[in-house]
Amino acid sequence: MSSSSRGLFIVWRIFQRRSESLARCFDLEIKYYYAAWEEKSKFHKALSYIFKTIYTIRDMVRHKPRIIFIQLPPTPVLYIAALYCHFTKCRLVADCHNAMIYSRWLKWPFALQLLRRADAALVHNEDVEQHALQHRLRTITLRDPLPALALNSARTAADIADVGSGDYVMVPWSFSPDEPIDELFQAAESLPEVKFLMTWFAERLPQETRDRVPPNVILTGYLDDSDFNTLFAEASAVLVMTTREGTQPSAASEAIVLGVPLVISDLQTTRRLYEDVPVYIANDGAGIKDGVRTALETRDALQQKILGFKSRFAARLGEEIREVEQILALDG
Repeated sequence: MSSSSRGLFIVWRIFQRRSESLARCFDLEIKYYYAAWEEKSKFHKALSYIFKTIYTIRDMVRHKPRIIFIQLPPTPVLYIAALYCHFTKCRLVADCHNAMIYSRWLKWPFALQLLRRADAALVHNEDVEQHALQHRLRTITLRDPLPALALNSARTAADIADVGSGDYVMVPWSFSPDEPIDELFQAAESLPEVKFLMTWFAERLPQETRDRVPPNVILTGYLDDSDFNTLFAEASAVLVMTTREGTQPSAASEAIVLGVPLVISDLQTTRRLYEDVPVYIANDGAGIKDGVRTALETRDALQQKILGFKSRFAARLGEEIREVEQILALDG
């Protein structure tokens, strides 16, 4: 652990933008515990938890952190961190992603009790905070911080992907059930002049879905951070969609930092988070088509809105970070 860091941020998943940003805000060293083989089956996933447990305990003992942040889910990391903090009096902060609050992860034995004993349990927005209260779990809303994004100055978007010379739209999805992929394909077919770049692991898409990918939808595969940021920065727009209320997509924060027009699902949560900055759309093919066209035609005006919103968002975020710091007595 670096001499200036206060503690560790433990993530049992692949690279996470929110975790990176929170680690920077709170001077934490982030530790990822992930291997590609764990995605092969549920057995491999369960097996990976054994190795993650060993490596997590090793790093906590080695670094002796004063504070530990954990990303949830999965729940097993909560057991390990809570036990360590109980014996060492280390501070514990649980950063609860939506799946932790809305799904089965919260039903694991003692999960609620341990979260209630943590120094702080964080959620992404007020909608999730209200849902957590139904479980008598008090949480603190801390929005996704605006990330620090490093670009690859040695490479252009054309070097990274087959973007050509026309407009292209970033589609930084994770192929989750709440993302309307079929509707995206319908919209892409009606906008053949626009390329859509999907940047997650192509192999995570079922073969039958890959067989239906329109020619102007490019599956880039998983990109390293600087290549992803460069491709994002040069995009004409970004398409961020979810059918689930309570979701704050990390790609929206990236769009705000980079000044890229944002096309986003029209939900109560997104309206509260992003005011009038994005182009709001219905989660269907026609909505995507119209939203992308609007973003391309009004790009300059949308970028001006982002500039004003960015400072307001940062000010609110600063207040939320200070609330957490006060709880953890980290100010001094």
